[in-house]
Amino acid sequence: MFTIAFVLIFIFILFYRRFVPVRGVKCTNPEHVKEGTKTLDIRDYHIASHAPIAGATNIPFAYIKRYYQPFIGSEVVIISNDVVAKNLCIRFLKQKGVHVTGYYISNPDQQEKGFAELC
Repeated sequence: MFTIAFVLIFIFILFYRRFVPVRGVKCTNPEHVKEGTKTLDIRDYHIASHAPIAGATNIPFAYIKRYYQPFIGSEVVIISNDVVAKNLCIRFLKQKGVHVTGYYISNPDQQEKGFAELC
């Protein structure tokens, strides 16, 4: 019985971290970001190079744990290609002291399927 409860709690935590949106972080158009806010593009290099965002710093999600330090204490808008990477990145950055103010999903397939809201 204890094992089943442990497995269910573990599955719930995994589901929550990946698929439940982070409270207080709104969908934002990257062209309407206020002055002084940094833009962090967490898409892979080969995707970001085909559709670059002006003024954005491209650090793929896989490298965030090594290169998040310049963003500590800053306001940041996240640009992602999918909802799961966006949620995981926002939760990680908030734990490290980064103030994430918004996000933008650049993949139209995610928006059409209803996984991401239109900004």
